[in-house]
Formats: sequence, C-alpha cells, structure tokens
Amino acid sequence: MATDGGTFVLVLHTHLPYVLRHGRWPHGSEWLSQATARCYLPLLAALQRLQRDRVPVKITVNVSPILAEQWVDPEFGGEVVRYLEAQHRAASEDLAEFTREGRSAEARLAQWWLRRFEELQEQWRIIKGDLAGAFRDRRDAGQIEIITCAATHAYLPLLTCSDSIRLQLAQAMRSHERIFGSRPKGIWLPECAYRPGLERYLEEAGFGFFFGDKSLLSGPSFSFSSWQMMGGAQVHLPSLPERRDEFLSRPFEPCWVGPSRRVAVFLRDPKASQQVWSREGGYPGDQWYLEFHKKRSPGGIEYWRVTDPKADLAVKELYEPERAASQAADHARHFAGIMAADLAARAGSVCCAPYDTELFGHWWSEGPLWIEHLFREFARRGVALATASEALEGRSAAEAVTLAEGSWGDGGDHRVWRNGDTEWMWDHLKNSERAAFDALSHLGPDPLGERLGAQILRELVLLQSSDWPFLVTTRSARDYAERRFIVHRESLDKLVMMAQALGVSGASLSRQEQRQLEVMEKTDRVFDDIGLAWRSLRDRKGSRK
Repeated sequence: MATDGGTFVLVLHTHLPYVLRHGRWPHGSEWLSQATARCYLPLLAALQRLQRDRVPVKITVNVSPILAEQWVDPEFGGEVVRYLEAQHRAASEDLAEFTREGRSAEARLAQWWLRRFEELQEQWRIIKGDLAGAFRDRRDAGQIEIITCAATHAYLPLLTCSDSIRLQLAQAMRSHERIFGSRPKGIWLPECAYRPGLERYLEEAGFGFFFGDKSLLSGPSFSFSSWQMMGGAQVHLPSLPERRDEFLSRPFEPCWVGPSRRVAVFLRDPKASQQVWSREGGYPGDQWYLEFHKKRSPGGIEYWRVTDPKADLAVKELYEPERAASQAADHARHFAGIMAADLAARAGSVCCAPYDTELFGHWWSEGPLWIEHLFREFARRGVALATASEALEGRSAAEAVTLAEGSWGDGGDHRVWRNGDTEWMWDHLKNSERAAFDALSHLGPDPLGERLGAQILRELVLLQSSDWPFLVTTRSARDYAERRFIVHRESLDKLVMMAQALGVSGASLSRQEQRQLEVMEKTDRVFDDIGLAWRSLRDRKGSRK
C-alpha cells in the first residue's frame, strides 16, 4: 500500500491460556471473565462507536486458537455472567455501605462502577454471549483483520520435534477456519519468538507474514544449536545468521524472510512501543489512571488512582473517572502527533505497533478509550492506516533478509521462558514429545484408537503452552502454572501407557482407564478436530517421502 508518508499498523495480540475447568479464583476461569469485562467488551464497544461516527479503523487482531476455543465453549458464557453479576453485587454493597457511612466521594465511585457493570451486562446480552461472532462482525465491517497464533501459544523455537511445530500451526489454521470462517493470512508467533528456519514451517502451513521484535535485527548473543534433539523427526534449522547492516538502516518496512520470499516479517516500532509500554514514561503509569493493584475487600473493586507509580498502595488517592477519561484523550493526541510526524518523514514505510490486547482495559483500564480517541485523532490528522495484509499489498518480494534468534522478552532472547527455574519443564517436555509421537504410531484407526490419539495430542499441545514457564519465571501465578504443567504431563503419561498397551496386546481399556479417559476428555475438551489435523500432517509427511 503506497502512500506519500508512512502507514500505521496497529496489532493487538489477544491470548489467555486454557483455564476453563481448571480452577476459578484466584487463578483460573476468572482470568477469562475479567479480560472479557475489562478488555474485549470495551474494545468492541469502542469499535462500534467509531463505526457509528464513520471514523476509519484498521486493526490487525490476533486471537490465539486456545482462547478462541474457550470463547465458543458452552461453559464460557456462564462464567462471564457469574462474574458480572458478582461484580455488580459487590458495587451495590459498596454503594450501600459508603452511603450509610456518609462517604460521598466513595459512594459516587461505587455508583459509577454500578453503571459500568450494568452496561457490560447489557452489551453481553446484545452480542448473545458470542465473542467470536462479535469479532467476526467487526471484521466484516472492515475494521479489523483477524489472524491467529500457534494452537496453545507454544514457544516454537524450543520445541524439539518438527511434528510439534507443524501440529501447532496446522491446528491453528484449522481452528481459525472453524471459528472465524476464513483462513488467516498471517500469524503471531508466540512471544514474538523466532528462530531461523521457522519461516519454512509458516510457509508450509499457509501463513504469509509474522511479527518480530527489533532484537531480531542484532547479531546472535547465544545459540541453542548444540541442544541435542531426541527421537522422532528433528527440527533441522540452519545456523544463526550474521546481522545485515543494510536491513538495520531501514528496519521499518515489512521484509521477506528466507530464500522463497513468501513469508514477510513486521518488526515492532521501538518508538511506538516505548510510548505505551515503558515503565518509566509509558501512558499507563500516569497518576490519573485507575490503580490496578489496589482493590477493596470484599468484592475486589478498584477505587483508587495510580497517584504515583512508585508510591505505596496505602497512599493512593481516590480515582476520578472524568479526569482519567480526559487524560486518555490527551495521551491519544500526544501519541497520534508523534506517529503522524514520524510517518510523514518516512515515505513508504510502515510503523508496526503490536501490543497485548489485555493491556488495554485490564492493566490499563482506560486503554480501550485511548484506542478510540487514537483513531479519531488519526482521522483528523489524515494518518494512513492499514491492516498487516493491506500493508503488504504491492510490495516487491525481490529481496530477502535474514534474522537472528530472539523474542520480545527481557533481553531479547529466551531467558524469560527457559532458565534455572523452568529447565525441568523443558526436560519433561522434550521426553513427552518423543513419547507422544511414538505412542501415536501404535494406535489403529478404530474408534478407541481415534479417541486416545486425539486426547494424546490435546494433552501434548496444552503441555507446550508458553504460559506455564512464563508464569513460573514472573512468579505471578507460579504454583498454578507448575500444577497445570504437571497435570497435563501426568495425563499425557497415562494416555501414552494406554496407547502402548493397546498397541502391544490389542486389549481394551480397563474400567478405570475408561473413566480416566472420559475425565480427561471432559476436562480438556478443546480442538475437536485435532485428530484430523494430525492425520492431514501425517498424510502430507508420507507424500513427501
């Protein structure tokens, strides 16, 4: 897409791990409900207002397959309704208490929260509890492009088997088509984690672009090339490349990766990231915004503002919604001004600004409002907008570039996910991959074999989620993450033993084993078509021989 100046590409990465039927509070399905109430519904409302006012909007929205699977799960809607009712009840009780005690300022805030939860309940009723359908509507209205991610947000560079990478990508494509009714043109690599050669798997799966961090432009600071693969088809990736100085001089264009020139990479703009993400100068730390970390007990509602991001929670001052809303508008004008000036000086370039969707509304309560004001400002300033697919249109594929290994985590490498606290996870995962694919080879095409095989694949991809080592490293929900990893590993071990026994003796499962399988199928009932995804991969693999 050619313009006199540059083009702005906003990317929202929407993901939460699989938590349904694995606890509710403090860790579990309430994460889904909070994100729905604080992020997804407010974002949809903002997009609807922008459409009403005929304000141009272009956003590339990644929805991870495992999150989309939970959106369409029959139990999801009940969890959201329960959460909204509980929050509404808590605000009502707070209002009664504040009024009784003569705390007028707090009472006004409680009344504000009460109205907000009523609006969210009404919005949930209007979309009939169908988040996936609501996002499809925004896509069909031309406001967003929906792309996908690896099936369970697996950290692809550290998976040891080619079959694991292919399965994560194949299931992502299959789930997206089933839930959103179209084939995604691009993919969000989990944690923006890349390793040279991954583009070949993306091309094979049908993806035309991905996103990366600026750290991929610097030379390699480490290598996992010496990490010995174990069993099965190994991941054959080339050695890490040297940095390309000519690419570093113009890092703000989507560029083709690999010799085939069929997969492009968008690198996130550091200036856009700094303005929003920075702990020191980023917008979410402004004194007038809602303080996420201080909540009233009982009920868990926030009544305070940031005040000072470094101040003790005890000295936080009361939140002022109107002042916070005004600040969101000011910050949108500030950001739009920076981006407009920058893009005006970069003819033909692309400013790719990727963020976690959950930042906008969850950590930064005013975030969805900021996004709404941002597009109003862009319209006023005439900033060119595009989705990622649109930004690639008309671009030459004449030149290919090479990238280094890395991620968007601290240090630009893998340390957030693979370190002394999580090494045991990767050791177990390596063994589990080998055992799972070996067990699948023992199973026949009979109904029981199909069930066992499908559940083996489900437990394997759930075990591969990057969320478990991330939560261990950040210590935000370490016990929960460790427990979830162990649960999926133990389930996989049991299934592998069943498959091996069936393959050797041809006997049926015992009653206890049948009950265990049924419990796993009920608890971890995602990716109904994962058996088809695996069969398709296996057939393609056979045809390549």
